[in-house]
Amino acid sequence: MARPIVDTRFLFRPLTRSIVELERQLTAGDWMRPTLAGRWVVRDVATHLLDTALRRLSFQRDGHRPPPAPSAPDDFTALINALNADWVEASARLSPRVIADLYSWVSSELSDFFESLPIEAPALFPVSWAGDQNDGWLDTGREFTEIWHHGAQIREAVGA
Repeated sequence: MARPIVDTRFLFRPLTRSIVELERQLTAGDWMRPTLAGRWVVRDVATHLLDTALRRLSFQRDGHRPPPAPSAPDDFTALINALNADWVEASARLSPRVIADLYSWVSSELSDFFESLPIEAPALFPVSWAGDQNDGWLDTGREFTEIWHHGAQIREAVGA
């Protein structure tokens, strides 16, 4: 039985705009509030959103292949956690304004990119847990869900 296609391409722009609007309203204290994302505070979740958008554009839109991690763990989850931790640590040097401004720019670029993808484009990252190895619409939907989920973590942490 074929699964119905769910097109999320045009939902990225309003979602990411709402995240940027919220980020621009946060106080210094809000940026340091704990979230449901383990040890991450709001600023860590916000910089993670920035990182994943930059990586998606670099890998999928631009075809960039980064060098392998110097000591890449065999476990995929451990590798992702290490990449995320490295980014969060490095981004501690960025101000909240810079984070919000960069996310505004990159999320607009990401929205443009997803809106330009044909619905039948192959997946950048196969969605094997859903049984579809190469359905691009499912990969795009997973990315949308990731952004929505982390935006919800920020909103919950600051009571928005």
